[in-house]
Amino acid sequence: KFVKERHLLQWNLGYNYSRQEIPDQRTIRFKGIAPDRTLGDAELMWWAKGYNPSGSEDLTTKDLELGIISRFWSENSEGVYSASLDYTFKPLTWLSVKTGMFHQWKKRELYRRIYTVGEGHIDPDRPFSDMYLDHHADANIYRFRWSDLPDVWSTDYLNDAYSGLRVWDRTQASDMYVGTEQNNSGYGMLILNPFKWIEISGGVRYEYNRQKIGAAIPKGSNSVPLSNPILVDNPQALWLPSLNLSLKPSDKWVLRAAYGKTVNRTEFREVSPYSELDFANNTIMRGNPGLVSAEVENYDLRLEFYPDINKGDAVSVGVFYKDILHPIERMNESNRVESQFPVISYRNASSAVVKGVEAELRKSLDFIPLALFRNLSVSANVSLIESLAKFDEKESEKDDIVPERPLQGQAPYLVNAGLYYENPGWGTKIGVIYNTSGESIYAAGNAYRYHSHINGPAFRGGLIELPRQLLDISYTQRIGKGLQMKLTVQNLLDEKVEIAEDFNFSNKYEPLHDPVEIETFWDPVAQREAVRYDYGDNIYSSFRPGRYFSLSISYSF
Repeated sequence: KFVKERHLLQWNLGYNYSRQEIPDQRTIRFKGIAPDRTLGDAELMWWAKGYNPSGSEDLTTKDLELGIISRFWSENSEGVYSASLDYTFKPLTWLSVKTGMFHQWKKRELYRRIYTVGEGHIDPDRPFSDMYLDHHADANIYRFRWSDLPDVWSTDYLNDAYSGLRVWDRTQASDMYVGTEQNNSGYGMLILNPFKWIEISGGVRYEYNRQKIGAAIPKGSNSVPLSNPILVDNPQALWLPSLNLSLKPSDKWVLRAAYGKTVNRTEFREVSPYSELDFANNTIMRGNPGLVSAEVENYDLRLEFYPDINKGDAVSVGVFYKDILHPIERMNESNRVESQFPVISYRNASSAVVKGVEAELRKSLDFIPLALFRNLSVSANVSLIESLAKFDEKESEKDDIVPERPLQGQAPYLVNAGLYYENPGWGTKIGVIYNTSGESIYAAGNAYRYHSHINGPAFRGGLIELPRQLLDISYTQRIGKGLQMKLTVQNLLDEKVEIAEDFNFSNKYEPLHDPVEIETFWDPVAQREAVRYDYGDNIYSSFRPGRYFSLSISYSF
């Protein structure tokens, strides 16, 4: 600060570096043989997937590519440089002028190395019809059971004659990408407070952002015989205006109105064609090089009431509206005929609208005539939301996409509540926080399209995340001058995280039930009448994430 505090200059320089390494991740794949005829020890009937002991058509090119066993190494590093400069000038008591700039440079490098183990006499890189090599195969050492795993990584199974197992280097150009992102921005704004009962602030921000990614499309994708190098270059320049108005007819009432344009930028993992297996959700995650950033126009109107400012009591109600251009959505692109794992990628909808109402309450309980309640307070927040994502009509017909549905990731309601105890004399703080939300689309699906060969939908339906309740507790205690202890318990209820597959393509969860006929139509491929049934939705994934306990001691001076 300088010149009688009429001028304020603030600056910041930063650098952040992160690195993630997965040194040796091993994946073993098994499948059962005729489980309905299993006798004796069932474990001995599980054979390595990738070897086909029955000689049937169950062995596929995909099995050969994935191998019986795989070993995986990866390294992901990212460095971020940032600098900002902000200047405030206050020529009058009721007027402030602000301007500034922000610069950021980000670089990410990701590499992985993959080795697979397969039958020594089979070349997974050859066409399926010509995959066998001129090597003697010993069935006793190129197949193994679950119980044989401790001995597989030995010369008994891996030999120079390739009569047993063989290690293949499956690394290709698509197993890496390098991404950079440059952001240069500047802004100017005015804050006007000409009267006690009104405050106006507004301005505009200019942003130039350029994201570049060097990667490769995996061979086999879209009939590409070799890894195809690709350069993603997404420069974008935007003007982002904002305007805020606050009316204060008294110390207890405030009416706020706001407009602002923001941008939801793409992430490296969303744009790069790099794909990886998410073991927790049993899905393959893959980026989309054609993805673009989303632009959002936000409108808010809120009425606030402060019955007792000294106690922090407040009541507010508000409405909001968001108009989104090219919203980024997570999509389930799985084909029921060809996909072994569900494939999750990203896609832009044409547009989306999100609107809703919300109410918030903060209240001290000291009005209750008991000593305990003097230090208690409650808070609650409830939002009711409606969303609608739209796709262009031509795009919907070409790519089998539903033209309108709820926006991916948006729940129809949100509830948060808290109970807080604070005793300054004892140095004690206790918080109990509860929150829940309605079901939401975890990954949107394609439209229903009948497939003659399987007498059902060609695509897998969307994935729907079901509601669950969360309860967290925190306890903070002063134990000395400048010294305090904090104990936190998260997810105390430990309810299941459940995702359902939208098998009936209704974009909402409906439990499994007896089949109900929806429609009858003529199948031109099979030349017969076909019937579409509604079976409800099955639970695709279910697990309990567990409770989290943390204890920390901090000292401040």
